[in-house]
Amino acid sequence: MTAAPDEWARCKGWIEAALKYADGAYQIEDIEAAIAAGEMAFLPGPDAAIVLEICAFPRLRALNVLFAGGNLDGVKRMDPLLVDIAKAHGCSLIYLTGRLGWLRTLAPLGYGEIAGMASKEL
Repeated sequence: MTAAPDEWARCKGWIEAALKYADGAYQIEDIEAAIAAGEMAFLPGPDAAIVLEICAFPRLRALNVLFAGGNLDGVKRMDPLLVDIAKAHGCSLIYLTGRLGWLRTLAPLGYGEIAGMASKEL
């Protein structure tokens, strides 16, 4: 589920741009270290890239799309690959947290809202 270093270099900027929506939880060095450790996976596309992880819960496994960047249509074209990866890892769902616009964008692909998220900076 990881790609060659030259692919990371090509796509890194797209992932860095997505980090501004992570409330400071990650910096690009954190993502790189997690990918190198096998804790996260990097999926490059021709004009988009995704960083994901597999999450194991007591009653299910899920593919969590942590970051997606690049061309929006390019991200959407990667959905069949996400489905294949999720199924291969025994996941029963794919989820992501992002801007509200993602709900409208991904709805035609079968994604729906499951919860709202709120934060309070301290």
